[in-house]
Amino acid sequence: MPDLIFIFDPIFDRPYHGFRDQIQDGKPFKTRTGKIEIFSELLADESQRGKLHIDGYGQLIDNLPNDWRDLPPLPAYQPTYRGMEDKDVKRFPLFLLTAYPRYRMHTTFWNVPWLKGDCYRHAAWMNPADAQARGIEDGDLVRAFNDKGVGIIPAYVTSRMMPGIVVIHHGGNYEPDKEGVDWGCTPNIFLTDSESPTTPGHVSNLVQVERYEGPVPPDRIAKQP
Repeated sequence: MPDLIFIFDPIFDRPYHGFRDQIQDGKPFKTRTGKIEIFSELLADESQRGKLHIDGYGQLIDNLPNDWRDLPPLPAYQPTYRGMEDKDVKRFPLFLLTAYPRYRMHTTFWNVPWLKGDCYRHAAWMNPADAQARGIEDGDLVRAFNDKGVGIIPAYVTSRMMPGIVVIHHGGNYEPDKEGVDWGCTPNIFLTDSESPTTPGHVSNLVQVERYEGPVPPDRIAKQP
């Protein structure tokens, strides 16, 4: 087989540097004052709710929804929605994060076995202390649930996770059985976007995880490599 040689021409003449024009060249920021603005005049103006937001340069402000709910115009601490300060932590004591995996783009490549079992395991990542307290071992099927949904997924027990934190990666395929239990365990089933704030809190929630002792469909396995 002949050798393959890849030649990449540089796209930029120098490495990317965020805000280089403003920091090094003194150009103004694209704000009303030309400076970094901490207080949002837009959020302070109640007449702007429900409208399409365009900045002073004619650009769509696409990271702010029309209804920003209780988001204040001045940054201030707010307890995370369904976070560890929520009363529901008594029912659902684990904080779920739904990071993006490197092996999928949403559900694309979900059906590739090598990316699903051998190279990457779609699993509930959890700390050994949390797993031990629940009688869970690495590779066991577990039942992850809250008041929004239920999913069955293998456990990945690793000390890389903080105690109290569970990660189920974004992009699992929705594969519910006749009872509505999701065997693909997409973390979307646990989330509450219609109720959550307009910040990254809508990709997290509180859950509980327990060892699954029920029947396993023929196309599922109780252990993954």
